[in-house]
Amino acid sequence: MSTSKIIPKDKVGSIERWQCPNVDANGSQDPLASVGPITAEAIERIQKQAYKEAYDEGHAKGYKDGLAKGKSEWDPQINLLKTALQALAQPLTQVDQEVVVRSKPIRGKSSPSCAKPC
Repeated sequence: MSTSKIIPKDKVGSIERWQCPNVDANGSQDPLASVGPITAEAIERIQKQAYKEAYDEGHAKGYKDGLAKGKSEWDPQINLLKTALQALAQPLTQVDQEVVVRSKPIRGKSSPSCAKPC
């Protein structure tokens, strides 16, 4: 029996070469190493998904920003309109009160054609 660590060629069956796994600087294995080649359909699917996500995000941000800008532009106009409507309603309230005050003496007097106060 030999103590040599060399295996003779005729005693070796098939040999499978070992390859070092892809490892990044942190010591973790590269997740794409086991995926294999990427197909055109997979790339297209990834592009469509990324486009949809970016579109949805941009739409939501644009809507929010537009709503805030519109509100900041229209709030002063709405307040001005409210003030104008209140100013227009104020004289009508005063007229109503004045009519009530001035009509009291008329209601208290009786006319010759009425037997009782009108």
